[in-house]
Amino acid sequence: MSERRKPYSSFCLKNGARRQKVELYDASEWGEPSGCFRLRINGRWADGRSGVHAYHSIAEIATMLATALTGQEFTPDSLPPLSRGMRVSVPNGRSFAGLALRDVTFVLTEGPLRDASGHWFVGVARVGGGMRLVPVEDVRVL
Repeated sequence: MSERRKPYSSFCLKNGARRQKVELYDASEWGEPSGCFRLRINGRWADGRSGVHAYHSIAEIATMLATALTGQEFTPDSLPPLSRGMRVSVPNGRSFAGLALRDVTFVLTEGPLRDASGHWFVGVARVGGGMRLVPVEDVRVL
């Protein structure tokens, strides 16, 4: 069945003999905030693992396009090099005398993970056991 939504934008990418039609659909079509886009490449949705909808910012799409043109792997420059076992501090939601308190912990995931809305998280050990996901921008490497 064909897609009934109208694409926000589309382009054709030709690299050698390989040709791809890329369509961008506004995330607001799925109830997500406007400004991110869902991609459809050659008539198939470019979604995350297990069919979870993936949304990308214009900057991410531009980086992916540059990756497709150059053949070099997509690695976001803005992400800190967080890897399993690194000591970090993360906010714990409490404050004292107006200052936010932080927990010292360590990274449990192999690296940052991106959710369906395009935000980056890292898994850290919880005080008392278990794991929680923390936005990358809240993590400080020690």
